[in-house]
Amino acid sequence: MIKEIRFSNRNQVVLYECEIKGQLSDGFWENAEPLDHWENMCEATVREATSNEKLGCLGFRPSIEYAFADPDLIEVVGDRMIESVKTVICFPEYYTRMGSHWSWKLTDIEQAQVDKIEYTEEDLVNDLREMSDIVNGNMVEV
Repeated sequence: MIKEIRFSNRNQVVLYECEIKGQLSDGFWENAEPLDHWENMCEATVREATSNEKLGCLGFRPSIEYAFADPDLIEVVGDRMIESVKTVICFPEYYTRMGSHWSWKLTDIEQAQVDKIEYTEEDLVNDLREMSDIVNGNMVEV
């Protein structure tokens, strides 16, 4: 069975692929029970839903409820998450290199462009809360 997670916008996909997925398996949630909670979440294909598609997890149900906007998580990796989103907004081609986001090297000129992008901690928290609602089954349509 195909496992898929559909989010409502590209920023949410970037946040999931660049940070949340790693936090599920060996970061913030690594000791959450059941210990295999992360497997379906990390094996799933993640994408932005098209209009009228259902949001959420298809082909599986998460075994725990997630709160991606946890203040303790944001305190540690929030700046990194914001930077990932801003980079992909500014340079969409980085979207195809999400698997290697740790190796993203921006020139000074590129970084100056990224720094002009408006994506705040408030935007981050709003996206993370909506992502939690989506994976926890609290939202169904775009």
